[in-house]
Amino acid sequence: MPFILISPYARTSYIDHEIGDHASVVKFVDTLFGLAPLAQLPDELKAREIGLEKYGMDNLGPYDALTSQISDLVSGFDPDRLSGKTAPVPASQAEIADNIVSVLPQQSGYGCKDIGITPVDQALGIHDPIPPDFNPRPNTEPSQVSTAPAATVTKPTIVATAAATSNQ
Repeated sequence: MPFILISPYARTSYIDHEIGDHASVVKFVDTLFGLAPLAQLPDELKAREIGLEKYGMDNLGPYDALTSQISDLVSGFDPDRLSGKTAPVPASQAEIADNIVSVLPQQSGYGCKDIGITPVDQALGIHDPIPPDFNPRPNTEPSQVSTAPAATVTKPTIVATAAATSNQ
């Protein structure tokens, strides 16, 4: 999965080709704080047993300790920045213009189609329509237009150049 790491301690102009996914974030937290992996905690081990026994699925729950091939994101950080030998990346190198962050990607010119990304289902010709009753915000009524003023969008304050991980 493509992953963008934004940190004042990130490597700059760097693409990391380690395989990463959502477990990478949990593995990073485990590594950073010296924690036992969630997947090895007694309750999680028991839940996995129940998942396999009851549902025939052995991959229910966190899998941060079960995926040695998945990155812990550490390689995306610059060791010299972490040790203080090199200054952190200034926020100005990762500021995003208000006209980009205050609108949806497809309205800013940075949507998937605009930057040449085709979702796999579309590339394979798989029709996957959104159900007519789908509501991504369940506690709202999507058919009612809000008259409230738009929220003010602020720029990120602790940011840096991105390092990316990808399984491609």
